[in-house]
Amino acid sequence: MTQISAQPDLEQKQSVPGPSDQAPSAQPQLAPDVIAKVNALVDVLAKGKALDILAFDISQHCSFADALFIATAASSRQAQALADQVLAASAAEKLGYLRMEGHSAGQWILVDCADVIINILLPTTRELYRLEGLWSGCPILFGKPEPA
Repeated sequence: MTQISAQPDLEQKQSVPGPSDQAPSAQPQLAPDVIAKVNALVDVLAKGKALDILAFDISQHCSFADALFIATAASSRQAQALADQVLAASAAEKLGYLRMEGHSAGQWILVDCADVIINILLPTTRELYRLEGLWSGCPILFGKPEPA
């Protein structure tokens, strides 16, 4: 699986216009434990066959988290399974876990892992809310956004 580093990939970063388009030396550096957590969660989501996984470095844009994931599940059952897998990995690897919202409906599940937030959405829900647009000014840690 692709591992992220403390610096976002310049090719990926350049594909997302916004106020964060700066020289690499001006990019914020995530703590090594956050980078390890993001890498572990990318693996969990990929193994669970999540689609269109995106991870953003939101550390310079908000105070409640350092990274944010957006991933698509093909069905409510898959969304619930992905959320359960994230919860299990959080416990097994001591990644930290605060709470989960939306699990029973399965259309949009938010898993709060303290400094990393995971959003698992059905395709129609993801299209409706377009969360990628809210975070388009943030460096991309993993994945490639769909063209607008």
